Amino acid sequence: VDARNGKASLLVPIGGRAGFHSPIISPDGKYAFYESDSWKEGIFRIMRYNLETKQEKEMYRSEWQILEMDVSPDGELLAFWEGRDNTIKVIPVEGGTAKLLYELDSGAILSVVWSPDGKYIFFSKVGEGEGKVGRCQLWRISRGGGEAIKFPLEADGMEDLSFHPDGRQIAFRSGSI
Repeated sequence: VDARNGKASLLVPIGGRAGFHSPIISPDGKYAFYESDSWKEGIFRIMRYNLETKQEKEMYRSEWQILEMDVSPDGELLAFWEGRDNTIKVIPVEGGTAKLLYELDSGAILSVVWSPDGKYIFFSKVGEGEGKVGRCQLWRISRGGGEAIKFPLEADGMEDLSFHPDGRQIAFRSGSI
């Protein structure tokens, strides 16, 4: 949707796909990334779609949905949570091997977002047994991995993390059932 005039246009044709989730656009506007799934075959893919050439490329394949992902501000890396092994990984947007950054011992991730400076990946983690909209905590891990840092912020169902461009404020959706 053009933010100036409200006009909508099709970016990625999804055809008869079984599932299409979590679309995001790279900072340079060159690529769209999304999760394309086929429950019938048990195949879940992170796809990259070149908006100029209209070419699609499979970047990553899993046996579990990948619904939480974000592109780094420099456009070089895609960070994502893989529920199959409960890990946060990064993969180069041009393709290659995914690198493990962090493995959760319990719980699940509800949101993944890069800091505006590209140095960190922030994520909201729901505790084990809390359910999708349970009590969540805000965490951060360095772009290169290492120890995750927990912040003193908790909220029910903390999802859709989004940074202000200055990096000093973070917004999220919260709720419980």
